[in-house]
Amino acid sequence: MFKTKDSVIIVMECVDGGTYKNRYSDSNDMTLDEIKFYFSRLCSALTSTEKSGIVHRDLKPDNILISAEGEIKLGDYGIAVLKDDDFEARLVIGTPKYMSPESTVGLQLSKLSDIYSLGVMLYESATGT
Repeated sequence: MFKTKDSVIIVMECVDGGTYKNRYSDSNDMTLDEIKFYFSRLCSALTSTEKSGIVHRDLKPDNILISAEGEIKLGDYGIAVLKDDDFEARLVIGTPKYMSPESTVGLQLSKLSDIYSLGVMLYESATGT
């Protein structure tokens, strides 16, 4: 991440692999150990994002990249905001299925908004629905 006087620029490596959605679209293919493996790494990645002062706002299986070696990378920070940017954080934008309740009505966002999205994905992975 690079900060300039007026903006923040996030640069990401090219990840050779696929998305969480592509690799595990059918949760019947995933064991409980695999779910725990990936979600423990997702929690670590989300913690790093939060420590950088960023709310991702579009956490979903399509935006989780899995390298050929099995590493997890969070991608698509296109609508991410700095957590103290009140105006941008109140814009209602994202993927409705994974949006936290506060983000659907334009309330202030926080790390809890991304944790909600993570919870939706965990539920889907564990139940297949």
